[in-house]
Amino acid sequence: MSDSDESDLDDYFPSSSGSETSEYDITSDEEDSDCDYSLKDARRWVQLDTKNLPMPPSRFPFSGQPGIKKNILDASNSLLFFELFFDEQLVLHIVTETNRFADQYINQHPGIEKSRTKFWHPTNTEEIYVFLVLRLLFIFRLIGRFFYIKHFNWNI
Repeated sequence: MSDSDESDLDDYFPSSSGSETSEYDITSDEEDSDCDYSLKDARRWVQLDTKNLPMPPSRFPFSGQPGIKKNILDASNSLLFFELFFDEQLVLHIVTETNRFADQYINQHPGIEKSRTKFWHPTNTEEIYVFLVLRLLFIFRLIGRFFYIKHFNWNI
C-alpha cells in the first residue's frame, strides 16, 4: 500500500486511541476488478435528496417468466390448489426432516417412563397431508371468526 493510499484511508478510518489499523483490517478487490472507477470514488459521501430517492437495485435479478406454470383444469377444486403449493416432493421433505428430528430428539433425551416419545412411530406422507390440511382449515376458521366478530363490533 502506498503512502497516499494510507492517507486517504486515514480520512475514512480514523485510528482509535493508541490502536493502529492493520493492513489486514482493510481489504480491497480494487486490483481484481475491471471497473473504471476507483475505491476512493465509492467512499466519497454525497448528500441524497430524501424526497426523491432512487429505486434500489434488485438483490437478485429475476430472469424467469412470472405466472402459473401448471394447467388448472377445475378452478373450483380446492384440492388442486392445495397440491400446487404442497406437492409430493415438499411433503416428502417434511416427512424426512420430521423423522430425522424425532430420531435425534429421542436419542438425545432418553424418555421418562410415561413420556410420549415412547409411543413415537415414524411419520409418513399421508399423516403430514392430514396435518397440513387440518392446520389450514383451522386457520381459515379463525380468520372467518375474526371477520365475523369484527363485522358486528364485538369486544373480546
